[in-house]
Amino acid sequence: MREVTSLDELYTKQLIQRSVARAALHLGIQDMNVDTFTVLQDALTQYLERVCNVLATNVEHSGRSSMHVNVLDAVRSVEDCIPEGDWKGLERFLSDDM
Repeated sequence: MREVTSLDELYTKQLIQRSVARAALHLGIQDMNVDTFTVLQDALTQYLERVCNVLATNVEHSGRSSMHVNVLDAVRSVEDCIPEGDWKGLERFLSDDM
């Protein structure tokens, strides 16, 4: 990962670290190699950047400013970032008892 330069980036990095750690614990993973943890952090960071870029593009194309983003915009952005064939796996994952 690149070096953190602002408070927003520091907060984002910490949030992603905690999200990866919580997901691992939820899946029953107690120990994780530092390299694996870093790769998962990078993957989540890239995914979130992709979703946010799609979200910004969708809102701009609709003629609205970023102050007028709504939940439907967020859902559509996530849909745009998931390949069509992967929805079945996501539906199974979301329907499992957590």
